[in-house]
Amino acid sequence: MNPFLPDPVGYKSHSQRARVATESWVAGNLYCPACPSPRLDPTLTGHPVADFVCPKCGEEYQLKSKHGKLGARITDAAYSEALRAAERNAFPHLLLMQYAAIPGPVVTLQAVPGAFITPNALESRKALSSTARRAGWIGYNIVIGHLPQAARVAVITEGYPRPIREVRQDWRKWDFLKVRDASTRMWFNEIPKRVERRAGKSSDWKISMRLRGTSPASSRVIVSSVQRSDSNSRYCGTAASSSFARGVDTGTCRLEGRSRSSAAYG
Repeated sequence: MNPFLPDPVGYKSHSQRARVATESWVAGNLYCPACPSPRLDPTLTGHPVADFVCPKCGEEYQLKSKHGKLGARITDAAYSEALRAAERNAFPHLLLMQYAAIPGPVVTLQAVPGAFITPNALESRKALSSTARRAGWIGYNIVIGHLPQAARVAVITEGYPRPIREVRQDWRKWDFLKVRDASTRMWFNEIPKRVERRAGKSSDWKISMRLRGTSPASSRVIVSSVQRSDSNSRYCGTAASSSFARGVDTGTCRLEGRSRSSAAYG
């Protein structure tokens, strides 16, 4: 992988140059995180929600890129089509790219499984006025600020690509969400967000998770995925895994951390 955007010769406007450079880079450099395919192909022009598709497994991806840091919201297209896709768990996976210049290096690239894009991650915009060419049309924003950090699988960090094996290993942790309905996925979204929020505020924290019928393996995946971003939640992940390994798989799992050297769970 060459983490360097090409020079889109022949294009003058910044938006066109950004679109052509980033899309051509993905088509020429990026692999599928979900399967062994070494490439992603552009979708046909006019596809309602996806920009790329894997020729091997059929998984779809939507590219969102920005010069500099991505904000909490990303503007997208038609709200109604996106909402239906999110409700059916058919929203494409997100590719979130930050670049330094065109031509220039890709600074960060994160891949977010589409299962994390639930209806409450979509924010409808005001309908176009009656005098507009598409009067009444409603667009939307993807509120990526509501996505847990654990859902963002790093592909490129600070200009350096991660090993493909590690990317795909992290991606597979979320495969179980493919078969979940919208309400379950919305609830599941809250677990890593609350762990990250509480663990980031203090070294003395308490987190309760109601399993509500989810499998012990699923809960183990969530906590261990969050462990990368905080030392306290790292110990929390160990406690959760050993607790479930002993068969504690019903009711409520409470994880309490006071320091890296002590924890209670039950």
